[in-house]
Amino acid sequence: MRLMGRKGLMGQIIVGFWKIFVFLRAFVVKMVFIRDIAGIIRRHIKNERANRKTIRFKKKIIACTVKTCIGIRNKKRGTKMFDGLWTIEFRAEFDYGSGVLVINGNQALGGDFGFYYFGEIDTSSGLTGEIDVVRFSKNAVSVFGKDVDNFRLLLKNGTINEKEFQVTANLQGHEEISMQITGKKKVDLYETK
Repeated sequence: MRLMGRKGLMGQIIVGFWKIFVFLRAFVVKMVFIRDIAGIIRRHIKNERANRKTIRFKKKIIACTVKTCIGIRNKKRGTKMFDGLWTIEFRAEFDYGSGVLVINGNQALGGDFGFYYFGEIDTSSGLTGEIDVVRFSKNAVSVFGKDVDNFRLLLKNGTINEKEFQVTANLQGHEEISMQITGKKKVDLYETK
């Protein structure tokens, strides 16, 4: 009887060790599985980072080549290199003023203390286009005079690069009346975060 008690006790110890062994084996298998999955995830993240570096590198190459090639589009975003926020100064024969202008592709939007501007521009060969100017403040006076509320400017003979532009603008219907407009780029359109 005493022998069976020991076998019983010994049997329980062996079963206990067997359970611990099975548990540890399952635990090790799970850990190996988790390690393998973690390795796959790490490789995936490493590849994604490498891809991002490649994309960034390509963007730098595009940016470097665009500096010398006006009008080349960024293929990913479809924008030109001078899309952004510009400050502008304009000078007519007897008066001058300043404002802001946003260029987005061939669209131009802007304003100053009393007028807002909108229109289309073409930058493929210099700077040309048409800009409508509309008075929104009753007290504002145009550089062309007190009685001029809404008018269209015809942009001609302009030059533009990624930092600044200069253009001559004639009053539509009165081409003998003109102004000089200069602009300086302050923020790239897609630089803001």
